[in-house]
Amino acid sequence: FIKSIMQVQEKLHITHCRKRKKVAIGLHDYDKIAFPVIYTTKPKEFKFIPLEQKEEMTLQQILEELPKGKDYAWVLEGMKEYPLLHDGRGKVLSMPPIINSEDTKVEENTKNIFVDITATDEKAANEVLNIIATTFADRGAAIHKIKIKYEDRMVYTPDLSTKIITINPNYVNKLLGLILTNLQITQCLQRMGYDAEEVTKDKIEVKTPCYRTDIMHGIDIVEDVAIAYGYQAFDPEIPKISTIGDEDEKEIFCTRLRSLLVGYGMQEVVTFILSNKNSLFKKMCMDVKPVAETANAKTSEYDVVRNWLLPSLIEVLSRNKHNEYPQNLFEVGDVVSLEDNDIGNKSMKRLAVALCHSKANFSEMKSLVESILSNVGVNDYGVEESNAPCYITGRAAKFVVNGKVLARFGEINPKVLENWGLEMPAAGGEICVDLLFGLINGKEVSSKTGKCEVKLAEEKGIEKPPEKRDVEFERIDTERLFYQDPYMKEAQAKVIEINGKEVILDKTLFFAFSGGQASDRGTINEIPLVEVKKANHKIVHILEKEPDFNTGDTVQLSLGWERRYNLMKLHSAAHIVYYPFVEKLGKPKIIGSNINPDKARIDFLYDKPITQIIPEIEKEANEAIAKGLEIKSEPDKKDPEKRWWNCGSWGMPCGGTHVKNASEIGKIKLKRKNIGGGKERVEITLM
Repeated sequence: FIKSIMQVQEKLHITHCRKRKKVAIGLHDYDKIAFPVIYTTKPKEFKFIPLEQKEEMTLQQILEELPKGKDYAWVLEGMKEYPLLHDGRGKVLSMPPIINSEDTKVEENTKNIFVDITATDEKAANEVLNIIATTFADRGAAIHKIKIKYEDRMVYTPDLSTKIITINPNYVNKLLGLILTNLQITQCLQRMGYDAEEVTKDKIEVKTPCYRTDIMHGIDIVEDVAIAYGYQAFDPEIPKISTIGDEDEKEIFCTRLRSLLVGYGMQEVVTFILSNKNSLFKKMCMDVKPVAETANAKTSEYDVVRNWLLPSLIEVLSRNKHNEYPQNLFEVGDVVSLEDNDIGNKSMKRLAVALCHSKANFSEMKSLVESILSNVGVNDYGVEESNAPCYITGRAAKFVVNGKVLARFGEINPKVLENWGLEMPAAGGEICVDLLFGLINGKEVSSKTGKCEVKLAEEKGIEKPPEKRDVEFERIDTERLFYQDPYMKEAQAKVIEINGKEVILDKTLFFAFSGGQASDRGTINEIPLVEVKKANHKIVHILEKEPDFNTGDTVQLSLGWERRYNLMKLHSAAHIVYYPFVEKLGKPKIIGSNINPDKARIDFLYDKPITQIIPEIEKEANEAIAKGLEIKSEPDKKDPEKRWWNCGSWGMPCGGTHVKNASEIGKIKLKRKNIGGGKERVEITLM
């Protein structure tokens, strides 16, 4: 019996509980608990004896060392303290959603069971509790209610009340193609466990059991009528209609596009058309616009209909950070925009592409979009710079035909990557399939010559489009003084361009966020810098306020040296730390890194915990640092735009800033952090 209940618990964890992200279930020996039970949080150093263990472990050790801890540590990621359930005597019941305590373990001789449900969704919690409680009741157990005291209210659980749904018998018969009497319908429903009765000739009242959480609409009731009636009892009939069916031309074209993208070596994904405003706008750094919203949404994650595809691809990338790169994705799917028509909206086909790897950039995305259009016979369009905030300023463009945007693409803004938790550069774009289909089929323009040309005015009565115009993305490289001398703290530069608080100079002291290294801080003419970013071949300096100087002026640059020096030391330390791992683990694949002023981290793929070798790695790294080896950061001989970091016999590509001698780093401290899924993280701090 206990084993079967545990199986139900695990199945619910996988399905309803969304792998414990939404709900967690705990089963305890009731007789070992002194009420009340208190739900609270404790620091990571707090200790108790986990299930099936003999000694106390800290909460952090549980996450890093126990199988269940490693499997579900991601659910608690980012928390300063971890949730805990304990009884009135302070005895721990569980650390939800990770593991129970050995002290309240359910055994074969257990007679009374206490069920705890913790969740981030109250509705889901009550549904799961009802399923568990009624499962026990089916085995002859008695269910007792528990009083729960919240700050603002008191509730009793479980709530086993039924939900009432009314259906029209005609609705049932119409959907099933049957002629069932009201009595037959109620009998079918009673066989399926419902309490159903006829109220009037046109109304049957159905009481759904509390454990039937899958019943949300009348159509679910109709399905159960069909099951009880028996699908084998339906008479198979060919519909009495006479039509000639054929695949829609636009769908054929979409299939052609999919084949083309697969030929480029890209991976197709299919995502939900439903989304949320946070994903569509806030995370993408876009202004919120009116979108089609769903009525009575069951979850806030899917309460609007998407109006563009790219956020769906970025979300897929964010959920696959543990997989190898490059990750190049595409989707051909529907989006919906609000329109002033009879139904208030318009459905459109779009093609979205996303490239995510260490060298993803504007040029690669532009070439891909141009190649897609060329392969379907569209070669004539205007090119304009795009100012969409989701892309890096100066590294985005749009293709335009007859004033309509055919495609928009660019390098993804670092802020967007940060919002989605992505550490790898990415580029993305979106093509309007409806417009593209119209172009190649003469609905917008003709394609007689393989080019996109408007038909003559005599034929169509419309004007010829303007001559093709390519935007010249002027290449003005900002001179990077930090590569010439990373120890330079003061300099003067000429102002090339000012756009509000954004300033572009002919040269700069300030490193822009790249390769995981945080950007520098400092001042320009004593105005504080709040961010430094790359844009095309320029470096953009974002000031705290709009400057009082003008284009062409010479300005004074002052570097925030303490921040820079910490970044230099930690970046060099991260490279030195990696090589002992190579020797011991066989060159684990790096999947992410981050260099901040307070600490650095390296993420790599490895399927076993590395806790035991951390002290040895730390010792070897500190010994290497103490040798005082020279560190060089210099351009690649074949490709000057790339740079290399070298220290003794070690070397790797790197465009960051570094100290000149390893001894400058001083002593370092390493800490292993579990991030689950066959991934290991090492954090590096300066001592």
